[in-house]
Amino acid sequence: MHQYVLNAGSTLKNALEKLNKLSGDLALFVIDSENILLGTITDGDIRRAIISGHDIGDDITAAINRNCKVILENKIDPFLIREYKKSQVNLIPIVNERRQLISYLNLSKVRTVLPLHAIFMAGGKGERLKPLTNDLPKPMLPLNGKPILDHNVDRLIHFGVDNIHVSVNFLREKIKDHFGNGSEKGVAIGYIEEDVPLGTIGSLRLVEDYKYPDLLVMNSDILSNLDLEDLYQYYKSNEADMVVATIGYSVNVPYAVIETKDHVITALKEKPSYTYLSNAGIYIIRRDCLKFIPANERFDTTDLIEKLIAEGKKVLSYQILDYWLDIGRHEDYEKAQQDIHFLKL
Repeated sequence: MHQYVLNAGSTLKNALEKLNKLSGDLALFVIDSENILLGTITDGDIRRAIISGHDIGDDITAAINRNCKVILENKIDPFLIREYKKSQVNLIPIVNERRQLISYLNLSKVRTVLPLHAIFMAGGKGERLKPLTNDLPKPMLPLNGKPILDHNVDRLIHFGVDNIHVSVNFLREKIKDHFGNGSEKGVAIGYIEEDVPLGTIGSLRLVEDYKYPDLLVMNSDILSNLDLEDLYQYYKSNEADMVVATIGYSVNVPYAVIETKDHVITALKEKPSYTYLSNAGIYIIRRDCLKFIPANERFDTTDLIEKLIAEGKKVLSYQILDYWLDIGRHEDYEKAQQDIHFLKL
């Protein structure tokens, strides 16, 4: 972070020299001796100071923007970040309650910061992809030089998600050895290790220290450019307990369909097509909904959805209109290998 930091007492020339070393992110954070953020300074601020009569050797005090936009480290708000983006502010300081500089957000490199703890479900054996999965877990099958799961982790990083768990079982060490603790990617990665299969969501009960009150749960063998920011905004705006991402699935009937009421034909549709919403394997769930998952028992996501509905919880559908592919069969994997060259993740 030092490349963006300037100490109080520096000159306008010092600021220009440091800004000149940056590539496009033309802003510096000015701090005092206690690391308290005094404001920001840009090349535009310096030009205005010089035009108003200041000399290049003067103290930077005259050019500091003390009303700069900031983010509190424990109150990260994606809605506020979206407003900052509209104002074309790319570099935003993250401060604590004392206004000490903790970090920064570079919106030219990440889309936002979503306060979500992500969990990838990666414990399956990938039976339909044998023999490819005899010695390699399905999420580790390569696409354009790196594993499927690696693409998905990088996608989360692009949306500012930095706390991740991976639920593992089959050939777990190959996943753990590849990702480690996540430090090489600048994120924290932990592992949920099943001793026995616990279904498609049962293992989530094995962890108690999820960082955020909202959880993003994803199948690890999905390839999608879904806008996670939009999914999160939809979830929060509707005050949902759970959002299920869905994908449209069309069924073409090869015959004429007759509609009746009390045996009377009311309509005739020639070879109609019906579209249904199918589960896409991506969810956002309130952390306190995990109490409905029984401990140490097999429990699937469909079981949780039905349980939450029965309990009167708000469970919503979010239809994916972007690219989405479930890599479950050999033909799916072949398609993914082709699509990954053109897909912007």
